[in-house]
Amino acid sequence: MYPLHILVSFLTLSLSANLALCRSTCTINLNEEFRPREEPLILNVAGKEILYPTHGSSIQVKGGDKIRVFCGSKNFKNYKDHSEDTVLIQCVTGNRFKTLRSPTGHGDPDSKTPLLQFLSYLLSASDSYQGGGYFSCKAPLKSAVRRSGPCSILDKHRNNHLSEFNIGFQVDAYLLPIITVCFNTVLKSVLWSKHMVSPSVQYHMTKVARIRFIQDRDAYGTLKNVEHLYDRNQQVETISKLVNSKALAQKYIQKDGHSLAYFARGHLSPKGDFVYSGEQLATFHYINVAPQWQYFNGGQWEKIESALRNYIVHNGVKVHVTTGTIGITQLEDEKGEDKDIYLYYNQNKGEKLVKVPKLYFKLVQFGNSSSPLNVAIVGVNQPYENHVKMTTNDVICEDVCHRYPWLSSISEQNDQRQSAGYIYCCTFKDFRSYLESAKDSMLEHTTLHDPMTFGEIRDTIELNEDSFGPNQEDVRTLVNTRLHDPVTFGEIRDDIELYEDRFGPNQEDIGDKIELNEDSVGPNQQDVRSLVNSLGKGPE
Repeated sequence: MYPLHILVSFLTLSLSANLALCRSTCTINLNEEFRPREEPLILNVAGKEILYPTHGSSIQVKGGDKIRVFCGSKNFKNYKDHSEDTVLIQCVTGNRFKTLRSPTGHGDPDSKTPLLQFLSYLLSASDSYQGGGYFSCKAPLKSAVRRSGPCSILDKHRNNHLSEFNIGFQVDAYLLPIITVCFNTVLKSVLWSKHMVSPSVQYHMTKVARIRFIQDRDAYGTLKNVEHLYDRNQQVETISKLVNSKALAQKYIQKDGHSLAYFARGHLSPKGDFVYSGEQLATFHYINVAPQWQYFNGGQWEKIESALRNYIVHNGVKVHVTTGTIGITQLEDEKGEDKDIYLYYNQNKGEKLVKVPKLYFKLVQFGNSSSPLNVAIVGVNQPYENHVKMTTNDVICEDVCHRYPWLSSISEQNDQRQSAGYIYCCTFKDFRSYLESAKDSMLEHTTLHDPMTFGEIRDTIELNEDSFGPNQEDVRTLVNTRLHDPVTFGEIRDDIELYEDRFGPNQEDIGDKIELNEDSVGPNQQDVRSLVNSLGKGPE
């Protein structure tokens, strides 16, 4: 046993050191201390939240506070045999950190550790004091993708073709998500992608070289080599079959290296919206991509993405962004008839996959869904359509871009740069109304596995927050009480209409769903209950 005076002296020194820690602050400068693609993710001590720069490109850590750095197992440059995904470090002062090691090799010492074991821990708690750059990764971070279930309540009645995938990083047993996508696993087409953008984006890692896109087997199944579909020669071959003319296909898709007439990989959650190089590279999954004419991809849509980031930085706000697709682009065949365009077409099987969307939308949400700053930005992905046809068929709301100074200059260029993408804006209310009015006419296409019905957009992007309120519980109760009665869908619908004053006008939507399902599902009350239960599920 240690003499008492040695223990007292040691504890006094330890206490003095801890007091000094409390008065200090540490900084980690991402762009100065790390090479591109080598910086780790800086996480909170629990390892479940990413920390972002707040002062310059630096992350500040209070003296004595602990954080985790994430590179993944055996991917730390200076901890080659470290088998865990993270290293726990503690701020000492300035840009100096010490690595913490518990008696068990990971985490902090347990509060029940015997005194001698605890002192031994303190004596060996740090390998040495190191700057943040010491915790570099050997190789770029590997993103992970996990399928989490259906992403549309409507799809629960259609064999779960619409699946939600989270893109993020596997930190021990926990997936730390940064992007959520809704993907049609039958048509191999993405519906929407959601992520958050903060003012820290101004301090993003620079000079992060692009990587090859990743094809996730769980999403694409037996479809091989999605990358090949974005080859111009392959696009000419596919479109020539769809429009029955190679000459027309060569007009639409031009092989000249300087031409913008081809389908590019259009990020839905873009690389430029993220800070860490690992986050930026995590956007390179095909489930986060839809075909965009390069005219549009590098034209007006890119301007929208840049303008949004500038607005976020200048106003210091966090924004939730949902980017999605509506409809399908058409091109005229040799008879002048419009043909739907896909990147994959197997004539023998009649199989068409990876649709080319007609419209792209970007829902920009500041705070709650009723904020006057919220806006739905819509872009037309069709450079060959004439102005009259475009403004007649593809404009789904009154254009309100002029209300948003950060957007108005872009929309004002529509007439001069139509081939680069026609841009307009909707209020959330108008965008919701359009989806509501169009959903019934699209339901038939749902049974044909259309990748984007308007009802699905509404239900999965959480725009229904106000219209589908807690009164669905009353509807479920009503249906449950009638469960054993030989009632039809029509009778349940009538019951709902009778209770409309009590439940609110949103029951009309449930009534519509029941009416539309009357023939396909039949009078089985179990199906009715399942249907209404799914409709009553609020946003997560």
